[in-house]
Amino acid sequence: MGLYAIHCRRCDKVFMWFSGNLSQLCAESCIKQSQEIPVSTFRKVYRALSPHQLEHVEKIKDTAQALELLIENERGTSHDPDQLRHIALAMTNLEQAVMWATKAYT
Repeated sequence: MGLYAIHCRRCDKVFMWFSGNLSQLCAESCIKQSQEIPVSTFRKVYRALSPHQLEHVEKIKDTAQALELLIENERGTSHDPDQLRHIALAMTNLEQAVMWATKAYT
């Protein structure tokens, strides 16, 4: 028994692991996510995501954030009510696209 530096099985972070601990997860958040929860349309609890799924969700949100910045830059330069409405619709639909894309991976 002893302390060892190992990689978390969920998020791949390096952490100090006590060999008497059965779980090889780095933190409470990874331990909670590791519990298998079945997929359900109306799930009350999030199910565990694999590192691959987490990576895809992060890419989706990073890409959406870049697009949001482009859209928001237009809002600051426009005084046309029609264009402002189109920008608002674009933001609403971007949020919805991120929501559905994230749900597809989770």
